[in-house]
Amino acid sequence: MNALTSGVAVGEEDSDEISAQISARRMSASHARPIIHTLDVSLQSKNHPQGFVPCPPNSRRPVPFETDIFKGEALLVVRTNPLDLHYRSFFSGKRMFEVQVQGQFKVVPKGQVYVGADAENKLELGLLTRSFCRVILQFVMAMVHNLHYSFGESPDNDDHEISHIVAPLFSTMDKIVVTPAGETPPPLGVPFPEDMEFRKLRLNPSTVDRIKIDTSSIYSFSVNTSNMDLCSWTLVNIPMLKEMTLNTFCGGCPIRLVGYEVPNSNKSSDKHADKHPHKSLNYVFNLKITSVDTDKGIELNLDPSDEEVEEVDEPLEMDDDGIDEDTDIIFNEEDEDDDDMEDEGSEERSPRQWAKAPRFLRRHRNRARSLSSGDGTGLMGSGKRWRRPSVDKPDGEKTGVRGWIRKEIGELFSSDGVIGDSQESLDIEPTNDYFMEGNEGDLRYCPACIEFADHRKDGRKRFMYIFPYAVELSTTNRDTTPKLRSYQEFSKLFPICKYGKLAKNARMSQVEKLRRQLVVSYRALLSGNSTRSHMNKLEEFLGTKNDADRTFLENSSPVTVVSRGKYSQRWEGSVAMATERRHWVEKTLLVSSTEVCILRHADSRRSSGVTISLKSVLCVRPLSREEAPFPGFEYFQIETFARVFVIMVRSTQECEGWIRVFVGLLGNHISETPDLRNHPIPNLMESADIFFGRPNSFKLDRRRVFNYRRIIFHPASGLPSEILAQTPNELVEGILDKAFELVACGTSSDAALWVEFMDRISALQTLDISGINEKEKISLLLNLYHSMVLHGFLLLGPPVSQSSW
Repeated sequence: MNALTSGVAVGEEDSDEISAQISARRMSASHARPIIHTLDVSLQSKNHPQGFVPCPPNSRRPVPFETDIFKGEALLVVRTNPLDLHYRSFFSGKRMFEVQVQGQFKVVPKGQVYVGADAENKLELGLLTRSFCRVILQFVMAMVHNLHYSFGESPDNDDHEISHIVAPLFSTMDKIVVTPAGETPPPLGVPFPEDMEFRKLRLNPSTVDRIKIDTSSIYSFSVNTSNMDLCSWTLVNIPMLKEMTLNTFCGGCPIRLVGYEVPNSNKSSDKHADKHPHKSLNYVFNLKITSVDTDKGIELNLDPSDEEVEEVDEPLEMDDDGIDEDTDIIFNEEDEDDDDMEDEGSEERSPRQWAKAPRFLRRHRNRARSLSSGDGTGLMGSGKRWRRPSVDKPDGEKTGVRGWIRKEIGELFSSDGVIGDSQESLDIEPTNDYFMEGNEGDLRYCPACIEFADHRKDGRKRFMYIFPYAVELSTTNRDTTPKLRSYQEFSKLFPICKYGKLAKNARMSQVEKLRRQLVVSYRALLSGNSTRSHMNKLEEFLGTKNDADRTFLENSSPVTVVSRGKYSQRWEGSVAMATERRHWVEKTLLVSSTEVCILRHADSRRSSGVTISLKSVLCVRPLSREEAPFPGFEYFQIETFARVFVIMVRSTQECEGWIRVFVGLLGNHISETPDLRNHPIPNLMESADIFFGRPNSFKLDRRRVFNYRRIIFHPASGLPSEILAQTPNELVEGILDKAFELVACGTSSDAALWVEFMDRISALQTLDISGINEKEKISLLLNLYHSMVLHGFLLLGPPVSQSSW
């Protein structure tokens, strides 16, 4: 009994001691410096043997440094997850990091002092990224006085500039405190208190020149941003833009936050008045930040001296919201599920690394792994797949829900592979000639599929097919204009041809399969093998208008709308836009004095369609009869640098009405394509998606098609004669030559060269390689592959990862 009592007493003492240790560790952890393994930060200092001294983020003590013109201390504070409580006063809002510099100038600068960011390498940006940067820089220049930037120059030039974006010191820094000699400067590690009168003086362009730098005062600078997450190396919190990696702009090289003097520079407002040659810059400070690709996240250094980085053996338990003052932090506690969570085939982290990971990561490890592996277990919370329910037949057999629904609505797949409820079928073998150009091609029988907004179902999407009225049919008391009919309407009245080969093409979309099946079925009806009953039905089927014919493009004339909103006056109407040569989508075209919007039908949200700056429009003109995709409608095109949009309306008067709208806004010259030779590439205001096509004939998933600046409806009228005369190999070789020419010209290439290149690759839509031998095919595909790689490089820049493009 005494032994048992003493044992209990000993246990209570041990418990109190453990509780005290945990409390001490918790207080230490709340002020522990996080070790950010994804960042390597150093600070230029001439007293260091390598020229740079380590500057760990969120250091508890400033890092001393010295350059040729400045001597002081610096501190980098970054937002971490969980939040570093020691520096929580910096991160009350969306701020991602702040740099503080404090010290004295050793000499009075002779030129202008700039602060900003630079990179040692020349930026290799694609056309889209470079245009995006220029647009953003123009916006920034409207707010920042005397902004100076460069994308970098070749280092072979002795007077070259490195990539940079900087602005004058006093008008750019977030806070500046000037402490006269003999007084105590503000401490680093807390936000600087700036005098408001001095702030007004330095931010006013007319009074900033009154501020003079001396060598006796102590200067305290700070700059911060909410748009750059250094820990994840991404741009964040930018309106209307998703997060993107910084490697898109810097190409994987370090980013340097700098302040430097440009000797003998004037203070002109012209951003190009002075160059910033790299060899002549005198750095005030130079903070180099490198992203490190590592599996390690953020650890805590519990050493209060903070003299050396030391890993912690005991992991902290953290929740998704980070650590606050009331969070219970548990050390030396084993997770009972560690053995179950460990996977022998895991290559992501070793068991020892997972033992040191935060508990919430270990708890959700299997769930994250199942989501990434795509086995379907993560979303359901178990390893069982969802199975389709079954429906009982009268005889006790089972059938799927889809089969039951199809049976009820009369659209079952028949045993011979024919779609529809008709028991008749025509046993013919269609050839490729059905889908070639000419009078006997698919243009004659079913030239297009229309994505139609059904007004009877609140604008719900419905696919309709264009059926021209055949010359073989009687025209007495008949409307011979093309008609819109659905696949179901045709299949209920007429036999459907077998076309088994189409079903084997996993890449072809169901909409295109049905269109091609309608082509062969319609042709079979007109071939002379069909009965008179079928011909009478066909005349009735295509000789009268139904509700879809009457409502499609019923308001395609431009209607003037006056409002008090963003647009004082605009023109809008219903149109159809070509997404590829055989597929169209009904849209609403909206034109104002500033932009052109092609929106989803009956949807006024700009995010639901394409928006084009009116300044980007190069030409608007009607299409001739030879250029028209198919008869029965009128067409005009809106040409920009990136894309040629083909628009369908009902009549010639409506087409002329839209042309008058554009002529009134842009002038008479807009009806002719301008000469783009020796013209610089415009700053592209449109979305990057305009450069990419998304044909509906194939299942592309997340893929996009590059060669869709122009949609080639008829090669004879849509392509130049020199391209028509080329063989497939000659065409692809010419494309590769143009790509090499663009790579050699770089940023100095004119717009005409780019347009010619994009138009040449659009000609690949009509490429026919059936007549060339095996060696020629290998040569063609190799050249085409290299052309695609160069095209991606020119348009998007170097890939930032193995799976980026």
